[in-house]
Amino acid sequence: MAKILFTWEIGRGSGHIAPYIKLIKQLEKNNHSVYFAARELDSASRLFASTQVNWLQAPLPVSHRTTQKARFSYIEVLQGLGYERFEELSSLIKAWINLFTLVDPDLIIFDYSPTAMLASRGYRSENSSRPKTLRIGTGFHSPPFASPIPGFRSMLGMNHNPTDLMANETKMLSLINKALIANGITEIDQVADMQQTQTHIFRTFKELDHYQGRENAVYSGIFKSPGGKLPEWPDYPGPKIFCYTKPFPALREFLLSLRSRKYPTLVYGDGLGKQLMDECGSEMLKFSESPLDMNAIGDTADIAVCNANHGTSSELLLKGLPILMLPRNAEQHLVAQNVIKLGAGMLAPLDNAGSAMAKLDQLLQQDHYRRAAHQFALRYQDFNSTSLLNRVLQTINEML
Repeated sequence: MAKILFTWEIGRGSGHIAPYIKLIKQLEKNNHSVYFAARELDSASRLFASTQVNWLQAPLPVSHRTTQKARFSYIEVLQGLGYERFEELSSLIKAWINLFTLVDPDLIIFDYSPTAMLASRGYRSENSSRPKTLRIGTGFHSPPFASPIPGFRSMLGMNHNPTDLMANETKMLSLINKALIANGITEIDQVADMQQTQTHIFRTFKELDHYQGRENAVYSGIFKSPGGKLPEWPDYPGPKIFCYTKPFPALREFLLSLRSRKYPTLVYGDGLGKQLMDECGSEMLKFSESPLDMNAIGDTADIAVCNANHGTSSELLLKGLPILMLPRNAEQHLVAQNVIKLGAGMLAPLDNAGSAMAKLDQLLQQDHYRRAAHQFALRYQDFNSTSLLNRVLQTINEML
């Protein structure tokens, strides 16, 4: 059958692999060969253990692990991905073309992969045919086909200079086209054109699209996370708190405050570290070192705390859970803003545990947050990720 290559270039964490596991298993069941060019290989062996996937390292800029600068526009996101120097961008495009040549895919499925999409415009297989291309993802890395692409500062209500936005985009377009020409690829007319593929599927809900007010978009919902451990809640009275987070400045103080309230709490997260677990863990606040079953969490928890990552927030809302959000970047701030518009959550700063606890108390005490989350869940009560899986499979079959 066909060779299918998945690509992932921007973002970190297992959320760029895990949602595709069921899809990959079904593709393998249909006798397709699946390859996955992944940005982060740390968890690949665990996540792909039940599959026959051939995973590869995605081409990345030299500075990809050290850049911590906040990004407030799509152009700035690209700058953190090697789009600041002609030599580096041109080499990255060439590296993707080389990877395509090695795999020789019939279909490429892009997740957060702008450079891979650019490179695919210039790749031809040995029989001179271009592979089919499918883009799947949330709204964040699928900006509107406009110039300039809307900046995050204006979307978040921050001060911004529209002239700077256009000037930066013009400069970026010139750099991209120079790198394309160097690789024998036709220039593009605007930066947003780099994301042109034959087919596109929005893996989100209208209310949670990072770019609100998008025209003619068809929203297909989300791939729910694969099953994990069933939650074992501490045997204490009180509201059950589920906390899924990466480290942030006030995390230790926040967890100690939760423990002092004696709320039965389950915590899971990437990179929390043994020292934090030892300091904050107790009989009423337990850490899980393995992913938890989000469906079971939704059925048993009373409230959730997370970094406003898109997939987790979507799953929690589908279960009618109000959310305390501690976003760590602009993408997560946009998700948080959308949840706040729904009335289903609150945002707290990363460096003030007292403020976070006050917001948590508010969410627990004021029932309108729960009602708003429940309304979202009712609106999509007929949604299940199997329908999205079937739609993607149908799209792939038609393309192939």
